[in-house]
Amino acid sequence: MPTYKPSCKFDTADQGFDESVFDIGTLIATEAIGGADAITNIGTLAQAEAMGSAEAKATTGTLAQVEAIGSGEGIGTAGVEQHAEAIGITDTLLFRLIFSEAIGVVDTIVTTAIRRLAEATGLADAYKKSIAWVQEIKNTITATEEIKNTVTWGEEEKSDDDMWDEETKI
Repeated sequence: MPTYKPSCKFDTADQGFDESVFDIGTLIATEAIGGADAITNIGTLAQAEAMGSAEAKATTGTLAQVEAIGSGEGIGTAGVEQHAEAIGITDTLLFRLIFSEAIGVVDTIVTTAIRRLAEATGLADAYKKSIAWVQEIKNTITATEEIKNTVTWGEEEKSDDDMWDEETKI
């Protein structure tokens, strides 16, 4: 945040005011990438700095600041500051930001794990289906072999080769 030198209507040096304290007087400044202005009136600072739209306001002991490329907000009171800067939406304290990012990473990991699990299940299902299909083919072959080997001619069982020979003799 830029530092502003106050434009005071009264001489404050003899009253012990520091130049950085906006107590008496009015400051109007414009600094913006889009358009923003800052106004200071007896004990109140309202400042906006934007790359799009954002504003910050301060009153006795309270700071509310918003800086955003998308949308974000931060509020601080009595020594506690919450600050947010966003490319999208990010709010709250730094630890919450880190926590949110961590949740995002965890969500990604969980999502990936679920996707991988789904893929693995898909592969397992495909594998089970192919095993069942192979088993069905084996069962069909076995049944065919059994039928082929159990055909009887008269009282004795004959193989296909024997049956072929019998038919050709007729």
